[in-house]
Amino acid sequence: MELVSECSSTNGKKMSKKLLKTMEVTQLKALIGKVFKIDVLKQKLAYTQPEDDKEWPIADDARTIDFYGMEDGGKIFVRELN
Repeated sequence: MELVSECSSTNGKKMSKKLLKTMEVTQLKALIGKVFKIDVLKQKLAYTQPEDDKEWPIADDARTIDFYGMEDGGKIFVRELN
């Protein structure tokens, strides 16, 4: 899975990371907070599958990433709320 930050503070930084499908979105946001130094409360996440450019919002923090159908080769976009 590739994490892509689209926040001005990180200049489009990217990172590949192996994520467990049982990981909750809250845990993912904590990881992103550590990696990109973006406050968890200011994160807005979206996901694209490897073969599709359509973005799917990741809105429910209590769900696992498996709920969103995330698979290897996909991208998680990180944006910062104002």
